[in-house]
Amino acid sequence: MQDMVAQRPAVIIVQPTDNAALAQPLRAANAAGIPVVAYDQYISGGKLAAYVTSDNRQAGYLNGEYLAAQFPPGKTLRLILVEYPHVSSTVERLEGFLDALRERQRSYQVLRRYEAVQPAEGRAAAVALLRDFPAPGSIDAVFTVNDGGGLAIVDALDKAGRQEIMVASIDGDPQSVENIRAGRLTRIDSAQFCGPLGAQAMRHAEALARGRPVPQHTLLPVFPVTRDTLSRYPGWQGPIPASFRKSWPSSQPYWNNLPQNTP
Repeated sequence: MQDMVAQRPAVIIVQPTDNAALAQPLRAANAAGIPVVAYDQYISGGKLAAYVTSDNRQAGYLNGEYLAAQFPPGKTLRLILVEYPHVSSTVERLEGFLDALRERQRSYQVLRRYEAVQPAEGRAAAVALLRDFPAPGSIDAVFTVNDGGGLAIVDALDKAGRQEIMVASIDGDPQSVENIRAGRLTRIDSAQFCGPLGAQAMRHAEALARGRPVPQHTLLPVFPVTRDTLSRYPGWQGPIPASFRKSWPSSQPYWNNLPQNTP
């Protein structure tokens, strides 16, 4: 990114993988008057001309409200959380998930927390999970903040014969979608629209290069992939499908397909 700033382009588009690592080059771009569009992840430090991301809180919230509806009223949900508190998106997903459980008045007990967003981390978390909770029926549900780590956990639980555990995850990885279709542990996966996400970043970048104003923050909706909604889901590349009425109880009965913009 430092090299890009030195080349003085009309605009820079970047997909950060660390909230802090690009703060200094972003400040350098600010000083040079180069607008920067970030998508998927935010940059902490400096000023972005536009930020485009999935609605990560919505992703967690959809998982929480759906999972809450899968258990009898009054049951305290025994939960395993597979989190990653180092980037904004995964933090927002977990917050949305827990908010939904509270708003649905679903009592829950967090049995243990593990960290994983990559396959190797997921495999390590799965080993620890099965060691810590070897008895069938000791866990009701597992929430994973992404499929990168979550798919390895589903594989391990499935091989261990722990099909009684419900899994809720986020991303929309094709393997997670196939797990839902096959009834293999995963009950819901809040899917991102990666193609529309990149396309929106490019539209904002072109507008900025032409001197036109754009929203500073754009949230694209995520899609709740369940057995009931599989036929509506087009995959990562989109297009974003039409709104529909959810088949589970929700304070917002309709899934909304519209982006949210803030000045």
